[in-house]
Amino acid sequence: MTVVIPVDLLEPSFLSLEIAVIAPRFFNLLMCITYVLH
Repeated sequence: MTVVIPVDLLEPSFLSLEIAVIAPRFFNLLMCITYVLH
């Protein structure tokens, strides 16, 4: 129980951090693909 509660509390912050790191890279990759196609 004591181990599960901190993991549940950390999950949303870790997920938002992961999105914050991946989203700019994904957007940059998308821009590169659109530049190559056009």
